[in-house]
Amino acid sequence: MPKCIFCENELTPDTTPEHVLLNALGGRMTTKKAICSEHNNAFGGTIDRALAAQVEVIRNHLQLQSGTKKPPPPLKNLTAGSEKISIGSDGVPRMNVPPFETVELPDGRFDVKIMVQTEEELRHMLPHVAAKLNIPLGQFERQILIS
Repeated sequence: MPKCIFCENELTPDTTPEHVLLNALGGRMTTKKAICSEHNNAFGGTIDRALAAQVEVIRNHLQLQSGTKKPPPPLKNLTAGSEKISIGSDGVPRMNVPPFETVELPDGRFDVKIMVQTEEELRHMLPHVAAKLNIPLGQFERQILIS
């Protein structure tokens, strides 16, 4: 029976598979013939996690999936000039701003700014804006144009 390269534990069919190349780096091949489950778990939560964190920017920029086909990690709260942005798993940068703003005007009307990228996002946001304005959704939808 093979033994763990870090201790004398025997490696059995129940041993947790270890990625030969880190999953976060695209590794798919695993082995049960190198390290025991105890060391595999310990390294997964420490060394492997630290290495994966160091390549998150590269994975996002190059849009590299993990070995298990998970999308690249998003990058959150980055500084771009004087603004904060996030870059999604899809590689698209987005401003870290509230999705909508409402300002009451002196005449009692409201100036509403909604920051979305798709019509689907807009439709999802409308009930929240209507609630903020304390207006029934149907009434709010009639007051704006959606093309």
